Amino acid sequence: MKYKTKASFFIFIKKILKTIRKEFFIIFLVSITDWSTAVIPPLLMTVGAFYMHFFSSVATSTYYFSFFEIIQKILLPRLFRVATYFLSFLISFNWFNQINDVEEDKLNKPFRPIPSGLVTVEGARYRLIAFNIFFPTISYLIGGLPLLISALLWQAWFVTHKVFNLSANALCKNCFSAFGAWIMFVVTSNLIIGTEFNVSKWWLCKPCPFHLSVVIFVLFTLQVQDFRDQKGDKLIGRKTLPLLIGDTICRWLTVLALILSALSLYGSARHFLLLPGSKKLNIPVPTEFIITEIALFVIILWTCVRLIKYRDSREDRCTYEIWYSGYYTMLCLYYGMAIGIFSNNI
Repeated sequence: MKYKTKASFFIFIKKILKTIRKEFFIIFLVSITDWSTAVIPPLLMTVGAFYMHFFSSVATSTYYFSFFEIIQKILLPRLFRVATYFLSFLISFNWFNQINDVEEDKLNKPFRPIPSGLVTVEGARYRLIAFNIFFPTISYLIGGLPLLISALLWQAWFVTHKVFNLSANALCKNCFSAFGAWIMFVVTSNLIIGTEFNVSKWWLCKPCPFHLSVVIFVLFTLQVQDFRDQKGDKLIGRKTLPLLIGDTICRWLTVLALILSALSLYGSARHFLLLPGSKKLNIPVPTEFIITEIALFVIILWTCVRLIKYRDSREDRCTYEIWYSGYYTMLCLYYGMAIGIFSNNI
């Protein structure tokens, strides 16, 4: 009898571990396609900040820790908070997406939990409820009331976006992503620096003009991703900018917007982030920033060339990856570097 009880206990534990493993696998499938847009950029900001603050040629750190102590005591806790916030945000909203886009996922992303048969629609609804409770809860634990407000703002904006099908409208879709970029930059900078959150500082702080430039950049250039899917968007009735005003006109307007936005980002970064910090520390602008700025301009110019020269779905997909994975993620790294070198609170 004793051995049977022990065997039953181990079987029970084995079932629990199997269920946990399955849930982690489901979470992975739900979120993996969007890690590059929602998780990797803020992590790059964090890495950029800590490199400049602790290890660059003009490091401003006052800590006397070893390399491994800096990683263990300062970098990893902040990386964990950043990853936890943005992963929980991504998972909660991707469940909402997948419940509403089952038919589209069957065609474009059949590996996802619902079309692959791993999860039923009813099971997805339960997970949606659970994660949309978890996201604001973990936000409050990480950053208190202001970060909870950011989570609730995200939830309200996202639900409005899906309920009214705003993604079918070109301007509304760009506005949605621009708002997301603003939240990402504001929240990540606070999590990196480690100061107490203050909602008023979201729009009344020194980096705010740069945040505004990022919002404008995303708002007027996000249609780069729409050139690759014009046939599919036309079939499902989405009114993307290339379909509304024509492919050629949209490409030339996007090139103009990319160039003007890049100049705006450069100007706001120099005027509101780098030059005041350099003057305060009595140092020239570090070489790392100059190298990164050159790389950003090269990427944006190459994106412009590709938009005009290469005009099929496959090439447009590659152009989007260059624009997003190249320019936007490097821009996040650049901003993190600025936080790291000119902040004394890390």
